[in-house]
Amino acid sequence: MIDYDNPQNNVQELIERQRPIRASVKSKLTTNRIMGIAMVVVPLLLIVLYFSAATWFLLGLVPFGAVMFYRSMQALRMESWRDNHPAYTKLDQNEVSYVTWIPHSDTSEDNRFEISRIQHVYYGRHAMERIHFYMEKTPETAIMLPVIHFIYDQNMKRRVHSVSFLDDKDAETWLERLTTMGVQLKFTAEPTSDRMSEVELLDKLLNDRDQKPFVFKGNVDEQFYTYLDRVDEDFSRAYEEGSLSKEEEEEFLQRVRAYQEKERNSSAFRNVGLGWFVFLLQWGVAYYLGLEAMQGKLDAEHWLTPSICIMGLSVLFFVLVKRLRWKQILIYGIGSFINLLVASMVLELLDHTEPAAELYVSLYSSVLLCSVLLWIPYVLIYPLKARKRE
Repeated sequence: MIDYDNPQNNVQELIERQRPIRASVKSKLTTNRIMGIAMVVVPLLLIVLYFSAATWFLLGLVPFGAVMFYRSMQALRMESWRDNHPAYTKLDQNEVSYVTWIPHSDTSEDNRFEISRIQHVYYGRHAMERIHFYMEKTPETAIMLPVIHFIYDQNMKRRVHSVSFLDDKDAETWLERLTTMGVQLKFTAEPTSDRMSEVELLDKLLNDRDQKPFVFKGNVDEQFYTYLDRVDEDFSRAYEEGSLSKEEEEEFLQRVRAYQEKERNSSAFRNVGLGWFVFLLQWGVAYYLGLEAMQGKLDAEHWLTPSICIMGLSVLFFVLVKRLRWKQILIYGIGSFINLLVASMVLELLDHTEPAAELYVSLYSSVLLCSVLLWIPYVLIYPLKARKRE
């Protein structure tokens, strides 16, 4: 959002300010916070005051309520902090000054640098976290905002400051002003994001082999996408001709491997790994419990022992998976019910006795009772596996 401090100084100063969170989003976050508290407190109260099958299954709301409350509180706290520490970037004839907030921390930076200290100015695309908090209409897919990166020298050290714009016209106003000031502009094909550190951002921009100087001609969006098309064409041609350098080929392969790794990591099914062994183990547990029931050592209609087995195997399942994902709670719960249902039918055909049949029913029925508690071992094991990856 461009702001002009004084009508008499319109020619001299441009200011891009952060936009406040939309009122509708703030209201929704407040509602989510209240709903989250209710989803945690109400089931627990009902369990104490009126224990039944219905109230037992309401326990499944507790983890979702806790997550909803935590995320909405974190977002509200961060936005409150941002409101009290407004960020902006100001461009005048002599210098660029800015106050910026540092994501995921309660710190801000107040800095300035002279125009003569600017080494490079890049124009590209930038991914902004929680963009829907500030824009009235955003597409369903991720949106990349226009951004201007200033690389400048300060205290014998290269630094970078990025200015992202929610409006393309605001970005064009800045580019037009920089052009009149004689600052050389460059396109960069490297996408950037709020999550990147300053060192990482500098490395990306300075080592972008596709960077190209350009002269602003009034429609930067058209110029930029024409540039991207040429970059893709040049790369495809070089790839087909086999004229890519070893470094370029390695960089391309690294990007492909990184994308494939991201796809693998994001797949709950692919990350189950050795966890699938637990479903085979369930057959052995079902067979053993059936024998105990036939010998009268186990009450076939009692649900406590089967439930302990289901919860114990869930711990083993979450330990064995390669990377924990919340969807694996569903995989284990639904998979266990279907697996034990099939196992009970097969085992009954092999050796049908009434105590064993009743035990098998108790076993797969216990999965339904335990389904509302499977988040407990998941929450306990997740930080241990995350720390091990680090």
